This record gives sequence, C-alpha cells and structure tokens, in this order.
Amino acid sequence: MKLAVSYDADGTILTMFNPEKMRGADFTVHYVPSKGEKHEVLEVPKDLEAVPFTDLHKVARVNAKNGSARLERHH
Repeated sequence: MKLAVSYDADGTILTMFNPEKMRGADFTVHYVPSKGEKHEVLEVPKDLEAVPFTDLHKVARVNAKNGSARLERHH
C-alpha cells in the first residue's frame, strides 16, 4: 500500500492520504506542501499495514536519511 505523506524536518507526519482517492474520472486533486514541508508518496512497510489509518501518524515517522525517504515505526 502507498500513501502520500507530508512531513517536517524531523520526520513528523503532518498530512497523510491515499493518492488514489484524490483522482476521479473528471478531476485530480493536487496537494501543495507548506513552506518547510516535504511531500512524497511512500510505501507502507508490512509491519505498519495493520495499524488503523487514523492511528498511523502516532506510531510512524518518515526517515529521510541517505537521500531516500521511507516510513518506519516511531520508537
């Protein structure tokens, strides 16, 4: 599963949504990140797929080290 994720410099998730739900037959909604915010479509790791969507931002963060961002469990 992939999610569009916006995050700050510390990897804190600010906004999250399913990018497939932002398209219809007659429209596409685009997300414009705020200043200082990064935005990417990321794969959700298997260990986080069981977490309810409404709780995912509480247990996950974005690790953007080494030039590639990925979702990981927040310790």
